[in-house]
Amino acid sequence: MLNRSATPRLTSALCTLVAASVLAGCRTDAPRIASFAIDDVPEYRLREVFRLGGADAPEHLSFRREPSFAVHRSGLLFALHSQQGRVAVLDSLGGFVRWIGRRGSGPGEFQNAIRMGFVGDTLWVRNFPSPRVSSFLLDGSHVSTERTPSYDFGYHLTAAAGVSGYLAGGKAWVEAEGFVMGEDRAIDLPLLVGDRTLSTLDTLFTIPNPRGRLEGLAFAPFPVPPFHDIATDGSTIMLAEWSDTLPSELAVQLHTIATSERRTVTMRFDERTVPSAVRDSVITAGVEAIRALGERLRALGLPEGTFPTSISRAEVEDAVYLPRHFPPIRRILVGLDETIWVERTDGVQRGPWVALDLNGTPLFQISLPESATLRQAARNAVWATDRDSLDVSYLVRWNIGAK
Repeated sequence: MLNRSATPRLTSALCTLVAASVLAGCRTDAPRIASFAIDDVPEYRLREVFRLGGADAPEHLSFRREPSFAVHRSGLLFALHSQQGRVAVLDSLGGFVRWIGRRGSGPGEFQNAIRMGFVGDTLWVRNFPSPRVSSFLLDGSHVSTERTPSYDFGYHLTAAAGVSGYLAGGKAWVEAEGFVMGEDRAIDLPLLVGDRTLSTLDTLFTIPNPRGRLEGLAFAPFPVPPFHDIATDGSTIMLAEWSDTLPSELAVQLHTIATSERRTVTMRFDERTVPSAVRDSVITAGVEAIRALGERLRALGLPEGTFPTSISRAEVEDAVYLPRHFPPIRRILVGLDETIWVERTDGVQRGPWVALDLNGTPLFQISLPESATLRQAARNAVWATDRDSLDVSYLVRWNIGAK
């Protein structure tokens, strides 16, 4: 996922699809309008099934960083150990089954394994930094390793771009995985879909790439639209667009890869204006963050003039994303069973996750613990990551039921 922490002020043009960005031959259904009040959506309860990881976990559940994982339709759980270059396969209750892959530079080996997903019953795993993708059967058998060609986005990026992952129907997608360097303006970079050789590619939509007018400082007071997610099985890519000029609407587009179908669902929310006091506090926090960063770098002995020491309030206001209205959501997720998931927000605090069907009809809402991050979801269960009292990562599964 791109880090948008230093994205300059966006205009509504950044939150709309470019006309040429639709996949060739794409069929568009008539938009469906879903209008609902959040209070009318029933809240369902969570029942913990298991948690895996933590300070005393065995090797296959000892995560050095927040784990990335994927759930296969068979119920198997695949946990990615990036720096070890391998994947732990677990059963539906979290029991260890086998390892897939290993650290190295040969076929089926990884320097860092950074992404994974499924195409049918085949697991693919993406290597970093050299862009190559390895495929395995669910029993761990190595099928192939393909060194993918690089793609030139037309800008100097901090990481080389190649195939980001595989999709259904023999397709793949390419997404910028680094930052744009040497530019003083906002850059929109495309998410591309095409064949796995990258010989034919179409722009599905564009997403903002950060530009460090806050000197690369991680400072993002509000979630920056548009939001996107890619189904674990490569069947669907979802885009949610929100514009500050039309703050009551959220347009969700689902692109079905195999059929090149595009479905649009428009959800309506109450408008919420960002109070002037909140805007002032954000600007103050940005000024203080730059000052604190300068002090830390000075303490490390860096020569004066090589790091920021101060920034004006006007520069902060111009550099960060400060909409006039609160975005209605923080994240989106493609469910494992043709469901749409949106994480609500009141603009400051995170809110509940709302599950919807493909027509935009709300099914229920759930509330996760404040520290947990939703990673996979279905109508009957969700999987998330969290940290224990020693700040060690683990993953947890909850089953979902009506109250």
